[in-house]
Amino acid sequence: MNKVIVYASKYGTTQECATKLSELMEDVNLLDVEKNKVDLSLYETVILGSSIYAGQIRPKMREFIEENLTELSEKNLGIFVCGANEEEIDNAVENNFGELASKAKSIGHFGYKYDFDKMKFFEKLIIKKIAKVKASEKNIYQEKIKKFSNHF
Repeated sequence: MNKVIVYASKYGTTQECATKLSELMEDVNLLDVEKNKVDLSLYETVILGSSIYAGQIRPKMREFIEENLTELSEKNLGIFVCGANEEEIDNAVENNFGELASKAKSIGHFGYKYDFDKMKFFEKLIIKKIAKVKASEKNIYQEKIKKFSNHF
């Protein structure tokens, strides 16, 4: 069974999680949707991963889903997200992935990272105020990634 993990990452957290997931699976390709064209006809299983900021997935992931909705809905599908606000993850997945969320074999939340070295001044200011974080912080859920990988 051919598998692909298609991800979109702003600061690298989702890419890091997608890479960890791919290392736990066999026969899987890893593609950044912001840098690669994805031919879904080559794959039976598609795992979509995106960071979530202010309740929204990355714009390129949104475009990819809109352009490939019919084909994605016919695949063995998984979805994972990276974001800090755990209370809003379920709503964000439903709002951003729509009908695909109900068709997904597994949905995962893999954690978050605030990397102030990569953020612009305004982004740092917002994160410090809203999330009440004063320095870079990382919380990647290794066990959740492993459990998710077992579904595929």
